Amino acid sequence: MVFLLEAGCTDAEVSAITGQSRGMVVHYARQVNKKKLAAAAVLKWQAAGRIGTNEER
Repeated sequence: MVFLLEAGCTDAEVSAITGQSRGMVVHYARQVNKKKLAAAAVLKWQAAGRIGTNEER
């Protein structure tokens, strides 16, 4: 199920494909979304030139 969420499928699509309840899919989607947000934040931070400097703190 996680790989479908990571591939960009919606909660409803994953639920329909896997037969999991919508609540269960939403539970896993939260974890996937946290990972995506964290990765995006790191990329923005790198683009701003803040990684590897004293400004990291």
